[in-house]
This record gives sequence, structure tokens and C-alpha cells, in this order.
Amino acid sequence: LNWLFSIFNNMPTEKIVHFWELPPTTRLGLEGNFSKRLFSQAAKTRTADLAKALGISLPYLAPLKRGVYSKPIAMVVKLSELSGISLAEIEQEIVFMRTRHGGKCLAAFPLSGNAAMASLVGHAFGDGYISKSKRQFEYINFNDLLLKKVEREVYSMFGANPISNKADSTVFPAIVGDLLLTFGAPVSPKLTSKSGVPDWIMGGSSEIKNKFLRA
Repeated sequence: LNWLFSIFNNMPTEKIVHFWELPPTTRLGLEGNFSKRLFSQAAKTRTADLAKALGISLPYLAPLKRGVYSKPIAMVVKLSELSGISLAEIEQEIVFMRTRHGGKCLAAFPLSGNAAMASLVGHAFGDGYISKSKRQFEYINFNDLLLKKVEREVYSMFGANPISNKADSTVFPAIVGDLLLTFGAPVSPKLTSKSGVPDWIMGGSSEIKNKFLRA
């Protein structure tokens, strides 16, 4: 039995995050035709009743349905309940994520704690930081090659571009910071943070650990 338990204890710890597990400040952009179907099925007969159920005005409902505006996570979950369309199906129709006043992120769901994510979390522990208030992810380094490397990693993982570039730093939108926090990155100030290395990295594969430590 001890041998069997040791096998399970040494198995990689997988980290998977679905859209409904993200902070409530996250807003979602859905594929246009799917968005219309979601709202139509949720409304059933009267759009006025749907607007009331969602706690919004009737004039605001139409552009939301067409995908003109992004939708808060709580609203999307409510639409799932009213329409009978599962959260899993909705997840496959997400085109982008953002916060109310931030740039877009194009990552596909569900999000996975893979080696690339471990590298970015490692950068947050190292020469980066996530603002406690604005939640933007900033990477600071005097090595231009490393700045460009982190910029490529963020775009490859999240499809997000920097909102600011300086000689020694690169700043990414709040949605990137939120996603890294979800995967265990520390929030500033790091010197007083009690965040340890996330379990999914500690119990992850050798590649995940290597990417984290290298970052």
C-alpha cells in the first residue's frame, strides 16, 4: 500500500481553469451567431422578461445580444441557466476576455497549467509584478532580449499585446494579471506576500518545474 500511495503522491498535479472560475471583473466576448442564439433561447418569448432577469435595461439588451459589448461572467452564467445551454458549450464559443477598462486576451478555454503558463508565473515571481489595484502585469528588466521573450510568451499564451513599452519594462493589460493570479502568481508587494510556489508547479512535470525555475 505504501508503494501505491507513493505513486499517487508523485503523480503530476494538473491545473485546469474554466471561465466561470475567473474573477467576476472578467468580461467575455462570444461568437456573434452563438451570442444571438444564447439570448434568444434565454428569452423564450419576451425579451422584456429576459432584461429584467439579467438586471439590465431593454435598450441595452439588443447590442449585448449582437455582441457589440462584452458580457460579465455572472451574466453569462445566468444566460446558461435560462437558456439550458451548458457552460461547457458556452466555453467553446468565447472569442476573447477582458476587464471593463483593459485590453483583450484571446486565450482558448479551458486554460491549462502547462509549461508555458509555468514560465509566465515564474516571471511574475522573478522580475515581474502584478499590481494589487490595477492588476496589470509588468515585467522589468534591463535586458531587451528578455523583455521581448516575455512579450512573445504572453502573446503566445494569451494573445495579448503590451499596453506600454519602455526601455526597461513592459506592461500588459489587467486580464493578463488576473489570469496569472488565478494560476498562483504573487500579487505585489512581493516582499510581504505569503504566496508560495503553486501546487500545480510543485507537483507538475519536470518540464513545468524547469520552465518555472528558468523564468
